[in-house]
Amino acid sequence: MRFYCLSGGFVSNDGRDDKLESEEPRHGYFSHMSPIDLAKFDQLKATGDLPSPKGPALSIIRLTQRDDASLADLASAIKIDPAFVGRLIKAANALQGIGQRPIVAIREALILLGIPAVRSLALGFSLMSDYRDSACKNFDYREFWSRSLLCAVAFQALTLQTRAASPEDCFSVGLLSRIGELALATMFPAKYSELLGKAGGMTQADLFDRERQLFAMTHNELTAAMMLDWGMPKVFTDPVFHHERPDEADFVEGSRPQVLLCSLVLSNRIADICLAADADRRAMIPELFMFGSRLSVSADTLTTLCNKVAQEWREWAAMLDVKASEVPPFEELSKAPPPPRITDGSLRDGGEDGYRMRLLVVDDDASIRALLKTLLTNAGHEVFEAANGRQGFEMALDLRPQIMIVDWLMPEMDGI
Repeated sequence: MRFYCLSGGFVSNDGRDDKLESEEPRHGYFSHMSPIDLAKFDQLKATGDLPSPKGPALSIIRLTQRDDASLADLASAIKIDPAFVGRLIKAANALQGIGQRPIVAIREALILLGIPAVRSLALGFSLMSDYRDSACKNFDYREFWSRSLLCAVAFQALTLQTRAASPEDCFSVGLLSRIGELALATMFPAKYSELLGKAGGMTQADLFDRERQLFAMTHNELTAAMMLDWGMPKVFTDPVFHHERPDEADFVEGSRPQVLLCSLVLSNRIADICLAADADRRAMIPELFMFGSRLSVSADTLTTLCNKVAQEWREWAAMLDVKASEVPPFEELSKAPPPPRITDGSLRDGGEDGYRMRLLVVDDDASIRALLKTLLTNAGHEVFEAANGRQGFEMALDLRPQIMIVDWLMPEMDGI
């Protein structure tokens, strides 16, 4: 699978876009991105049925939109909602490095997070608290918010690795990345429930087509429109729009939108594993490592990151009253069961157990070599690596491997 970029992004030395807060007019933005019916979106918004923040969160959001609001004003407004105080401080401490003093004061949290992130957090947590049930019978609200929380934690953790955006914003982006599903369940509970009841045999393309027929827009189009309407920058809404069908994105390889898109896709794969049945998790690990390699995240680093995500997911879930389950360590999940024992003696020299083989992986992409080495070593084989054709040829003469896995197009392949 290849990913491209719809619009290139300028990334400064610290990995952030110097124009993160700038936005194009939303009609111009969507005109080149999708056939979304903006007039229909405006009508839906006018009905008041779209999910929206309420109570103290709405006051906080309104205050953050004022030019004359001070940190003291904002801190005073936040103190009215003790639950949000705890969530805000936890969000700030999630960004603190190991050994740094924990944040305990609202003002410190506000300074670290910044006003845009605080506004987004107030929005996300308000929606999570207020939209936990409705008449849409086939929409699993507990599963939806559990997955959304996992994506939030994972997207933030990956962004701390890639530095493609400010991680304080990415938690909220991950949390709201499929909010269009909740919107359809809220606005059209009967029709959307009926559609979900038939969705088991549909492809993603079929589901989008049916949503567009019934509601004039798909849930991902609605997600992007809502996030843009809430003031989230285009650098996030572009990847969010495409992350369920990333092959269709036209992002430049290595660009900031492409990295964010890959990170969102990988966040969903982490969520898939955490939410899967115990018997299904192990088979999902190779795809996880494959997507990690696209971000140049090694298997060992990704394993550690996933363990941290699972732990933080459970901590956030306890605070937000969202369901979460125990997940085995990802080191354990990544250990594949040994292949069937070979009994015909054909590979006995590979090892006394009868299935251990010498394998040589030849590829100029270090992330691909690392991925294959992890998978094959965990399967019980002895794995060697070479970075180009000439080195691979020399190692093959010396090691006499029983299997070679070779990238055909790479440096120094002439004459081999």
